Amino acid sequence: MKMDSFFKMSVLAAGLVAAMGANAGDTGTLNVTGTIIAASCTVDASSTAEVPMGSLSAASFADVGAISEKKDIVLNLTSCPTSQTGVMFSANGAADATNNQLLALSADSEATGLGIAIYNKGGALIPMHETSAAAPINAETGVATINLEAAAMSTAQSVTGGSFNATTTFVLSYN
Repeated sequence: MKMDSFFKMSVLAAGLVAAMGANAGDTGTLNVTGTIIAASCTVDASSTAEVPMGSLSAASFADVGAISEKKDIVLNLTSCPTSQTGVMFSANGAADATNNQLLALSADSEATGLGIAIYNKGGALIPMHETSAAAPINAETGVATINLEAAAMSTAQSVTGGSFNATTTFVLSYN
């Protein structure tokens, strides 16, 4: 019985300490706002759907972070909301386990030690789940083009050979 009472008192004391901690400190207000865009851009059929990386040599990935030649990705967008000035791309796929800024290779890939890096055209790496630079939307036609690049990037000291692929869905956001 003494143990049962001690246990109850310990639980009560822990609850009081937790409650005091929850009440301590300053309070504030969080105000969430946004805009729902009734219609979004349509990805035109002429957009890049496949990005062939070609045959790459494992020896060209001598160091972690080494990249292959960048390949162009072009997203031609139509019917964009002309009430918005720009549109941005964000990759939604699985991030690489070693470098979470890269798109992970698909589970059926034979090659290892690589991830896929996505870049703004001629610019910086776009980490997974973050947005690209904004592409302007033509206010008269509702047309926009997002230009990106992709490269294989080594995530390990040793890259093993074999076929590889990576797939991602993407989200468009507006400003």
